[in-house]
Amino acid sequence: MSPRILNDSIIGVLSKIPSNDLILPALQREFVWKTKDICELFDSLMQDYPINTMMFWKTNNLPSQPIAFYQFLPAHHVNGTTNPFFNHKAATANKPYEIVIDGQQRLTSLWIGLYGSYKTPAGKQRAELYLRLDKSNTNPDLKYDFQFLTPSKLTSNQKKGEVWFRVKDVLPASFNIVNTLQGLGLQNNEYAQTSIQQLWQLINNNAIINYYEINSNNIDDVLEIFVRTNSGGYVLKKGDLLMSALTVSWANNGYTISARDYVGDIIDLVEKKNYEVDKDWVFKMFLMLFGNTLSVQPSDFMATDTTPNIPQSIYMNSQLIMDSVEKAFDLVADFHLLEKGLTTKLAVIPLVYYIYKHKLSHTAIQSTNAMSGVYMDIRKYLFRAILKNLYEAGTDEILKNIRDIIDSHSSKSKFPYREIENAYNKLIITNADADSLLATRKQNAFPVLNIIYALGASSGLCMTPVAGQVYDVDHMHPKTTFAPAVLNTINFNTPNDANVANDGITYDTVANLELLDNDTNRSKNKKPLKDWLNAATPADQIKYPQDHFFKGLSIDIADFGTFVDARKKLLNQALCLL
Repeated sequence: MSPRILNDSIIGVLSKIPSNDLILPALQREFVWKTKDICELFDSLMQDYPINTMMFWKTNNLPSQPIAFYQFLPAHHVNGTTNPFFNHKAATANKPYEIVIDGQQRLTSLWIGLYGSYKTPAGKQRAELYLRLDKSNTNPDLKYDFQFLTPSKLTSNQKKGEVWFRVKDVLPASFNIVNTLQGLGLQNNEYAQTSIQQLWQLINNNAIINYYEINSNNIDDVLEIFVRTNSGGYVLKKGDLLMSALTVSWANNGYTISARDYVGDIIDLVEKKNYEVDKDWVFKMFLMLFGNTLSVQPSDFMATDTTPNIPQSIYMNSQLIMDSVEKAFDLVADFHLLEKGLTTKLAVIPLVYYIYKHKLSHTAIQSTNAMSGVYMDIRKYLFRAILKNLYEAGTDEILKNIRDIIDSHSSKSKFPYREIENAYNKLIITNADADSLLATRKQNAFPVLNIIYALGASSGLCMTPVAGQVYDVDHMHPKTTFAPAVLNTINFNTPNDANVANDGITYDTVANLELLDNDTNRSKNKKPLKDWLNAATPADQIKYPQDHFFKGLSIDIADFGTFVDARKKLLNQALCLL
């Protein structure tokens, strides 16, 4: 299969869209370009700048393909709308169709600019693409002034003496450049003459759309090329392939739920809990629930003769899956683990599996009821998996092994943490591990601090991190204090205080770091800890040390070594709760 390079005019390519001879694979992301992007594209084309070569897949066996397809957006686009589904099973057999593998954003932009309009969901008027003809662009980065104008904006511009030409008016066969310029009163304007001539040539005559054409009926070959294609910095993820496979499988079975919407609903549900997952995570979770292996392949999500197959199992259990995901992330939030602290979402997938398997989505799993043992063991597993980087390698094998352990050793009233730890003894946290965690430097400290604060909060040792609130890692004694010129002015109380302050490392470790909400961090800024606390309200002077593990400690910079040693003990007291 050797792609060949072809070229065509803009009109030649866009003319295939209304008849659906040119369509999109459901592997593609939605159209994301804004009006500014479209205007810049037209400016580049007008200046004869090359645009990247596109890629089309040509097949005469579309009805048999095991992925889904979509039509192009309607030319009169509303920002945020999705591409309509194209029923390729009903497509004409043995008729060649072209599928855009790379180039959707550019072609859709040309389609909207030349044949339609652009409207935001809240917009009261549609905006059409216009080119200003009485003068060139005042923006030094752009030569031609293309803008999407609503009728009211066009009228306003015209009242200021500006002359604008609607770009789609070059399309009719009756279009005449001379008559158009005379009608606009620009027959003697050289810039206008050159611009409108360039625009007409660009749209109608110039074969500027260059594209590779892949002639093949083998979906595997095409998918391989698609995965390797990088369009505008967007690298296709495997989740996009799996989404298409599941979409067409559900559609072929006549299911009433759209697979694309269902997966999107799971992602949105997690987002409402103040966490983020993507399609790859969702499909890995599906495989944890129903797959023989955890190695993701598109074929796993295509309908087969196996009963029930994975697509059917997902559909038949769609609500229970959704409820299990919600319950898992409710637990994560109840553990006071933040989005930035949850460094691997893979660690949550075994929680979903355990909850799904035992139908616990509507069971209260709390530290204060009969499920307290489950609660504590799940928290221990999750926190240790994060702190000890359980999922840094061998992800599929680890997930499968944990699934096997849950199947063999758990009941509704038991989460098998001890068995998981026996299989992965790296989860054990020794005294040396605790010392190493407290020596973590600021760049990597967020998850460590998050878990320490979460553990401390459960016993009233510190403030409670709240999912959805923004927190920063902050130096307690500010970094500026440890510049050599500043340190030389400090009369330290003991040699240890001086040595620790001058080692160039300790000030930047967990022992001198705290988790501050964003507003408090901005107010503290680079102020010395003692000065900032003395300026706080009396209530905050009591609350702040309790919230951040330094109640009763001297915060005079002259006692820095003593402060660090004492605070390590308080932080370690929280870690011991794990």
